[in-house]
Amino acid sequence: LKIEELDFESFIIIAPRFAYLPPSIEKGEKLLGLGLQLYSLKSKTSMGIGDFSNLKEILKLSHKYGCDSVGINPLGAMYFKSKKDVSPYRTLSREYFNYIYLDLTVVEDFKKSLKIQKIISFLLFLKNVNKLAFFLLV
Repeated sequence: LKIEELDFESFIIIAPRFAYLPPSIEKGEKLLGLGLQLYSLKSKTSMGIGDFSNLKEILKLSHKYGCDSVGINPLGAMYFKSKKDVSPYRTLSREYFNYIYLDLTVVEDFKKSLKIQKIISFLLFLKNVNKLAFFLLV
């Protein structure tokens, strides 16, 4: 845009007037949805953070109990500028998912690796020792 000797630049943002509404909501029907943070889920098989197997189980349960939708936190690859700046809401790219949510226990190479299985066994042993030490102190 030029006004006399002045030059101006601007981005033009074009957006629809309204967001998409599913026909059922347009008709006034009520829907049931669940919102969760995948990283906050825990299970006996997860490694301290929710993973895709946990998400699969949540989806099955939510369907069983009549949920129409499940909303989750962004799963994109995270941007690690510094240790203080890590957040699942600060994604580097939506094209690549965050590998932290992988359930390694279903990956064939993970299951077949004796070295990894020894490490996991040792970590589980330490976890149980810590539980035992806590109960002995109480």
